[in-house]
Amino acid sequence: MRDADKPFVLVRRGRFLFNIRPRNALGWMQMGIWMALFAPAAYLFQRYAAGLAAGGALTRATVIFLLFSTLWAAGGIAWMKARAEVIDAGPLLHPSDRATPRNGRRRR
Repeated sequence: MRDADKPFVLVRRGRFLFNIRPRNALGWMQMGIWMALFAPAAYLFQRYAAGLAAGGALTRATVIFLLFSTLWAAGGIAWMKARAEVIDAGPLLHPSDRATPRNGRRRR
């Protein structure tokens, strides 16, 4: 897929610092469909959890739903990254705007 045809834009500012956004109507439609496909799971969890009393069953259901939600979000990010034009903004940033290393000290 050529970069001009890709429905998403990924702006990378570091290894794990990035933003993904739709580029055009196709990207917005695909992202909307991805989110709409999650709606039945959220609705079913809400209906199921409303019938449970506070306790072990509700906790288990919540943990399962949160795990599912995390996997769904990670899958969506991976899916969008595969269909995105990547712009590496790291070299374009001013040195004071770059991410601070993990030890909290900046390089001189």
